[in-house]
Amino acid sequence: MDKLGMLIGEFIQHCAEDRHYSPATCQAYESDLRRFARFMAKAHPDVVPAEIGSAHVRDFVTSLRGLKASTKCRKLNCLSCFFGYLVDRERVADNPVSEVERPRVARPLPVWVPPEEIQVLESVTRGARERAVLLTFVLTGVRRGELIRANIGDLDHELTSLRVDGKGNKERIVPIPAALREALVAYLRLRPRVDCPALFLNREHRRLGGRSLQRMMKRWLRDAGLSDRGYTIHSLRHSFATLLVRNNVDLRTVQELLGHSGISSTARYLHADLRSKTEAVEKLEGVLQVAVADTDEEAASDIVERVLVDCTT
Repeated sequence: MDKLGMLIGEFIQHCAEDRHYSPATCQAYESDLRRFARFMAKAHPDVVPAEIGSAHVRDFVTSLRGLKASTKCRKLNCLSCFFGYLVDRERVADNPVSEVERPRVARPLPVWVPPEEIQVLESVTRGARERAVLLTFVLTGVRRGELIRANIGDLDHELTSLRVDGKGNKERIVPIPAALREALVAYLRLRPRVDCPALFLNREHRRLGGRSLQRMMKRWLRDAGLSDRGYTIHSLRHSFATLLVRNNVDLRTVQELLGHSGISSTARYLHADLRSKTEAVEKLEGVLQVAVADTDEEAASDIVERVLVDCTT
């Protein structure tokens, strides 16, 4: 399977140089593809890349015992991108992954930070830089990597918008609201004048990195007494999206602000917004003029409990 290994190397180089994927994404792709190559070398040593079919891919998925369905799907998506690349370059005739059914993945609802807890996080930030970092996450919905890649030159001169270098080198413009503008001005006044173009610098006056952000978020949660909530930096992006949906911003606009390639990713925030759905359904009472009698909540709870007992005995 030396030929397969060579093709994998070409594909990873293509991802880095032509598709501008992040080093982390390229590393994950290479790890998944090397695992597939080792499987093929052991299970089907005589099969050349052009002969790899859907049956071989299904065998590979079967070999991934103990892995979560989401992990298997990620590996299949990686293989699909790889074979799609080979099809485009006429190295193979068909993409064998296209006929392989993906395992069903239960997508959890997004974990987001409510406004009152965001305010607590803001209160424990240390200095203008940390406050500007937090509010950039909360008020623009950028991903961690997008904030890290942001440069001073991505801000417009009036500090009304930020150009974001998103996934797959897709660029988008996000507006900067007044609260964030004030926080950025306070930070930029104190930012050292150095050659580094990064918007946010670390203590060594170099580009702020992922580990520094993780430590920052961990400390905010600890100082705010929120360490047990399961929040991450990405939860701040979920808060941005959820609060937009709750305030009746249309999904297409939310999709553009988040940089989602498909509306299905954005639609998750509709499912997370049970309160809005409840309020929407309750509007039917007025439209249909259904009479609503006062119901004692304690009595209602007793009735539900009794029915549940009857159903289980």
